[in-house]
Amino acid sequence: MKILSLIGFIAMFLAYLFSGRYRKKKGYDEVYERNSQKAQAFSWYTMLATILFLFWLFGFTSATIGIIPLLGILMFVHIASWGIALIVMMTYTYS
Repeated sequence: MKILSLIGFIAMFLAYLFSGRYRKKKGYDEVYERNSQKAQAFSWYTMLATILFLFWLFGFTSATIGIIPLLGILMFVHIASWGIALIVMMTYTYS
């Protein structure tokens, strides 16, 4: 579990470095702001779908999980979907 935390920390650090360079290279403008807001909206929809799936999983099956791993799953889904959506939108915008 500690190795996954270390990998996650390294991935966040690299994403921070590359996002800064990407913004400087392409320019921080209204298009980036619009894509960022759309990606954030998409991540909330993805998180809502995940919450509904988890309600179904715990309500209709005998699966159990602690509160800390559950919040970790939700946070990972939210941040990962936000990042993936932003990368996809920026790729199609500047290509």
